[in-house]
Amino acid sequence: MAAGLAPLRAVIIGRLGYQFAVRSPHALLRSTYPWLAARRDAEVTTAFLTTPSQRPKAAMRKYGDDCLPAPPAMTPRRAVFLALGATAFATVLALMIQISLLGAWGLGGRLRAVDLVPVRGVEAIKGANGTAFAFDASRGPAVAQARHLDALAKDILGFTMHAEAAADPIQLALGWRVAEDFRNATTASVRLPAGAVTRDVVVQTTGHLRWRGNLSQLAFAVEPSARPARAVPPSGNIGDGVLRLGPIEAIPANPAGAMQLLGAAWFGNERNYTRLDDTVVRVLPLAIWLAFIAIVSALALWSVARLSKMAPAARASAFRALAVSVSLLCVALTLAGNHWPGLAPPIWAGLLLALALIVLAPPGRWVAALPAALQAALRSPLRWAVVALLALLGAWLAPVVAVVALLPALTIALAQRWPTQVPVASALLALTPALWLAATAQGIVAALPALAPLTDPTRGLLAVAGSASGLPGVALGLVALHQFWPAPASAASWSRGAAAATLWAVVGATVVLATPRLALLSGESSALIALWLPALACLLLAIQPRLDAVAESMAETRVDERAKREDDLSADALSLLDSHAERVHAALGRNELGTARMALQKMTELASAARATHFARLRVALAENDLDTATAAGDRLFASPALTTAHYDALLELAHQTGRQPQVVELAPLAAASPGNRRALALAHLLLGDRARAVATLSDADPPAQFARDLAELHLLADDWQAAQQSLVHSGVSLKEPLGESYIARLGLRASGPAAFSDAIGKLALWHPQLGGAHAAMAELLLAQGNVDGGRARLLLAMKLDPALWALRARLASLPTPTAPSAPAARDTSDNAA
Repeated sequence: MAAGLAPLRAVIIGRLGYQFAVRSPHALLRSTYPWLAARRDAEVTTAFLTTPSQRPKAAMRKYGDDCLPAPPAMTPRRAVFLALGATAFATVLALMIQISLLGAWGLGGRLRAVDLVPVRGVEAIKGANGTAFAFDASRGPAVAQARHLDALAKDILGFTMHAEAAADPIQLALGWRVAEDFRNATTASVRLPAGAVTRDVVVQTTGHLRWRGNLSQLAFAVEPSARPARAVPPSGNIGDGVLRLGPIEAIPANPAGAMQLLGAAWFGNERNYTRLDDTVVRVLPLAIWLAFIAIVSALALWSVARLSKMAPAARASAFRALAVSVSLLCVALTLAGNHWPGLAPPIWAGLLLALALIVLAPPGRWVAALPAALQAALRSPLRWAVVALLALLGAWLAPVVAVVALLPALTIALAQRWPTQVPVASALLALTPALWLAATAQGIVAALPALAPLTDPTRGLLAVAGSASGLPGVALGLVALHQFWPAPASAASWSRGAAAATLWAVVGATVVLATPRLALLSGESSALIALWLPALACLLLAIQPRLDAVAESMAETRVDERAKREDDLSADALSLLDSHAERVHAALGRNELGTARMALQKMTELASAARATHFARLRVALAENDLDTATAAGDRLFASPALTTAHYDALLELAHQTGRQPQVVELAPLAAASPGNRRALALAHLLLGDRARAVATLSDADPPAQFARDLAELHLLADDWQAAQQSLVHSGVSLKEPLGESYIARLGLRASGPAAFSDAIGKLALWHPQLGGAHAAMAELLLAQGNVDGGRARLLLAMKLDPALWALRARLASLPTPTAPSAPAARDTSDNAA
């Protein structure tokens, strides 16, 4: 019996071995259990219609990631999300540090409303909002006290009280006793500025040297002012000279109380927020935190980009979005405060003068983005007329600001004529006023009578930072952007002329702040802010060269700063460059990318700007599928002179892989007439909507059978099954093979409808899961049945398995937008000439 079953066992084992060797185990299970087919189709469709981060892990483990399209490149939306995430992280970190400085991570104390008892010169008046206290200090200090307290000082950040309008400043005293030292009371004063309207006053107590322990008593006293208040009339009506303080509440030491205190300090009126005397500053100015956010967000984004090995172009896009988000945050928080002077005439003057400096030396990338007419105008003498007009308007609005911007403008203009000598000489001369100020402050030299006396500019700088909180943040953010921007080592770090102009602008603004007579000439306080706007414009122009140069590789290897070309090399060096280029060509032919990268690094060290180096970098980047680096290298190669057919072949392949179809059409006549280039050109015509030209591109080839199958696919796109059948006759595809059967099913699907061939197509897709033609037939069947998502997934899989089905990209592009984000189709791997 066993001997009789041996042949049958051999046949079964052989069949199973063939199935496991030729077909995947999942295909074998599907052939054994047909009910798995629908489940796998749904999972594969879901996997194709989502990005790599969204694909179900179960489907990834089952079918692998190799059958799925490559992940998409950096999109503007992702760049914005990364930038907003970095900004949010830095903002939350800044708030956490500030709350920690206040010690407000607790739950807050039990004390909320402070119940005062009049002691002397105080009358309690009950109202709808609570009990108010009228302090009459005409006959001495008016005192109200809260006894028998049981609250910890560390649980109270301060007090908020409702104060009536006061014509004179109010000297308010706060006294308290602690249980640990009950005999010694502590008294601290605070001066409340006069207010024309009723307001809520916030008094910060945390940070006082003796604000600690367990509070047992608390007292508020109003000291007599220079102009005594009138006494309370017998009728009980409160006169204008009597201070009325409404309900007094404690600010708890929890995050909510900390935010209340920060809101009053940063965004409230200066007259409504004050601290006790001898109190350590724990609420740092908003300007410091905005500068902190600008630097930390740039550092966080740079760390994420480096850890995730983000491409340089993607990093540049993310940093560009970060600069916009941080700038908007600085502007929004500055306007949210009540310290911004508004768009006063000096501010307009600073903006006009900053625009004049930018027009004087516009960055190249900005000019390239303008229309041709404006580009021509910026290169003509009209530019000087525009600069003069802006400067005259700025001088008319604020003469002091115009004088400060004069020397930076002169430095930029002369640096365009003498780019080497002027920046160095101007920077050295800019140190003279700074050294003179320091020598005058030390008494080494006598101050000029016209400028005497000189004062410390620190107070003025703090006033500017308090009024324009976002100004330091924007300035330091530009410096951080310059440091973390992905630029190669050979790129120019600074514009020397603009850097020297920035130094002059900073020194000029500091001189005005240090000279009270010049500060008085500037008029209103907004001019002190406008002094720094030309400096910001010069700083932006100074860092622009580095922003224009995006790194060509993640390694950012150091190259020759002189950026040598072939003409700069000697005969021996040129021969060595050619030998390295041959090594790159040979290594890519053997698919040895490591060897090709090493040879490319040698070429970069010899001549980083040589045409051969750009060509080698383009080919290596295409082999590594690094389209960002390939695009940068292709742009440099296209700008090089005397390109050959091989160069145009590489440029055409780059345009083909990046989907720039019009450029493929333009480069095709200059490239070689290779089969890969013909297919790329036909695909470009097809995706541009001209199927007739795509057919003509392949029809005139010799021999005709070379593109017979490609022509059949083009005819099938138009449902011309008779022309497709004639092309298949010359293709050499046997109708007895599974591929031929798939074409018979696809032709019959168009000739007789989906019902007659649905079973045959289902069996082909079931028994030949590695056959692209079978999946193409299944996709057409699903589309005919109205299953768009399933058809899209099958089209993607068919192109992945069979590169000859490149024409299906046109059918894929004609499908409606999916409900879920669809990954881009896998690039054509046809034999494009390199």
